[in-house]
Amino acid sequence: MYKRFLILIFFTLAFRLNAGNFYIDKNASGSDNGSSWSDAWENFQNINWDSIKPGDTIFVSGGTDSVIYTDFMEIGASGVESNLVTITKGIDPGHNGRVIIEGLNNEKTTAFHIEDKNFLKISNFEIRRFTGGGSIRVENSIGSVIEKNKILGYGSCVKIYNSFNCIIRENVLTTHENTPTQTDGIYASQNTDNVYENNNIIILNQDSYPHCDCIQLQQENSCIIRNNYLEQINDKTENSQGIFDKEGAGLHVYYNNVVIVPNTGNSNVVAFQNFDIGSGTLRAYNNTIVGGDKNVFINDDPQTVVKNNIFVTTGPHAHVRFYLKINDLSNIDYNLYYRETETGNDVIYAPENGGTMSFSEWQSKGGDIHGINANPLLTENGKIMQNSPAIDAGANLSTVGVTTDINGTSRPQQKLYDIGAYEFTEGKIISAPRNLQIKK
Repeated sequence: MYKRFLILIFFTLAFRLNAGNFYIDKNASGSDNGSSWSDAWENFQNINWDSIKPGDTIFVSGGTDSVIYTDFMEIGASGVESNLVTITKGIDPGHNGRVIIEGLNNEKTTAFHIEDKNFLKISNFEIRRFTGGGSIRVENSIGSVIEKNKILGYGSCVKIYNSFNCIIRENVLTTHENTPTQTDGIYASQNTDNVYENNNIIILNQDSYPHCDCIQLQQENSCIIRNNYLEQINDKTENSQGIFDKEGAGLHVYYNNVVIVPNTGNSNVVAFQNFDIGSGTLRAYNNTIVGGDKNVFINDDPQTVVKNNIFVTTGPHAHVRFYLKINDLSNIDYNLYYRETETGNDVIYAPENGGTMSFSEWQSKGGDIHGINANPLLTENGKIMQNSPAIDAGANLSTVGVTTDINGTSRPQQKLYDIGAYEFTEGKIISAPRNLQIKK
């Protein structure tokens, strides 16, 4: 065992000591071998992938201000778990401007394509006008990271399939205002143990036909969705959900997300649906969910746990709908419900636990014994204001890993956890709004 450990240390150090830097600059005019800025590869197709080893970094020049590349990259090398291959924008003076990768609307579908390659990091690019293939597309990858990119999608921004232990984080993802193709912020299918965190996703697409969700998951096997700001800024009343998660397996954990979908009518703000083939279990903690109607739809998961969430609706239907009997109603607790209109007073639809219920009827059945039915006093970005009843009204969820809020602020800030994605920070500097957009 000790010998194997020394061998592992040796190879890890060897990779680190031999890690190299390579360069891409469309304006270079040297030897085109990637060895320096002057001899940089002049386009993505000229990369010699055989020369790329674990721990290496490929820098792409952004010039002094910005450089536009009308190119795409088919990734041809892998890293290892302890030493990823990183592809990012330049950091040296004269090359640290914005790197913009332009898809020219219909000519290309993907800026970066990872397939059957592992332990890669793609970061700090601005990508726009790529169509349905996914501006960044990941297939059959292990341990890859997509972070800190700004994407304006004419199709889905990030697509990831059949991958393991990958992370999609700290990206700003925005869609075009009017395109007849599916424009999800993140589309994920048949992955295992992925994490989707700290992303800012704004869906602008007004076209009524295509399915355009902030995050859509299909047949995911265990995942974490946390600390995301998700918003639909359009007039769509259907095919426009915040999180659409169907036919999954394992544990699906959502926490500290702000999800705003103001015009929902025939779809949901958040939908977790096992249908006939799924066996997933949902844990939803400290989310702030605001929608025109039908906040949350949960199908075929009797083990669901829903705590410390804010549900706000302007429509007449129940906030949360459970389509299978919940085995333990104490697992649905410490939530805050509020309807902004006077029409309707139902908060729960649970046909196997009593049907359609008002808040008091729901409590009489044993649900949300510590819950609240009141105006949470939210800003337009989902923060709780001073005197909000959500302050100091939540359960302590440190045992399930919820110890900070969406901004990384420690919980609790006062005596108890606050309900919702944000802790109220009285007398402290509040961060700027998260709903930033990428302009065309």
